[in-house]
Parts: sequence; C-alpha cells; structure tokens
Amino acid sequence: MATKTATKAGARSPKKASTNPKNRRTAYELLQALETQRAEAENRHASKMDRLNNKIESLRQRHSQRIAVSEITAQFSKDEIEQQMLELKAKLAAFRQANKAQAAS
Repeated sequence: MATKTATKAGARSPKKASTNPKNRRTAYELLQALETQRAEAENRHASKMDRLNNKIESLRQRHSQRIAVSEITAQFSKDEIEQQMLELKAKLAAFRQANKAQAAS
C-alpha cells in the first residue's frame, strides 16, 4: 500500500512573495494617504463646528433673557437675589436723580 501524507484541513501552503507591485505601497505613500484623510476629516469637523457655533449664537440671541435668568438662579440663592435687587434699586434711584440734575442744568 502506498502511504499518502494528508494535509490537515485548513492547512495553508507557504506564503508566496507578492509579485504585483500595486498591492504594496511605500511608507511615503501610506503617509501621504493618511495625511490626506486627516485633512479631509479636519475640514468635515471644521464645517460641523461652524454650524454648531452658529446654532449656539442664534439660541443665545433668541433666548438671552431666559438664559440670563437661568444663570442667575443657578449662581445665587433667593436671599442673595433679593439683596442684589435692593442694591440695584438704590443705584437706579441715584442714577435717576443724577439724570434729572443734569437735565435741569
């Protein structure tokens, strides 16, 4: 009987060296491709950032009063807000008197 040596299922033959130069790129070519991809990604993200900045500015302009109220309520307690209102009322009264004095002279 002749003995056959069977290869294992899924066994690979030894790798052959690639003879097609198109399959291999030089390090310089890889670097150029990656730099191009990075530049494209920066452009995409820059335009996205511009759109987001425009949306933020638009919201700030449209809702400036609401935003200001939310910031004040987040920073100060009710008592602190009342104290500042009293101080501002006194300053406003002083400005009104100064305005009247300048208008009269």
